[in-house]
Amino acid sequence: TDPQHMTDLEQGTTTLVLRSNKKLTYDGVATMLSKMCQGPFFDYIYIPWPKLAVVNFISHQVCRAAHEILTILTKIDPSGIRYVKQ
Repeated sequence: TDPQHMTDLEQGTTTLVLRSNKKLTYDGVATMLSKMCQGPFFDYIYIPWPKLAVVNFISHQVCRAAHEILTILTKIDPSGIRYVKQ
């Protein structure tokens, strides 16, 4: 699979689904996202199950940047995030 294709999001996408191998909490996800960028760049976090979070970002551009960063973190960071999908 082409690595560039993996970071492509549909135009206008503002929401990502994060899956973890660790339990997720609102505060934990918000803190992790805040470490990536300063300022209010997400407006909604929903955690329907302990290891799944849905995050809505304030724009497609911010969502794209977060997707790229989170995709890299799935490979190198012990945060527990293992899956990022639109």
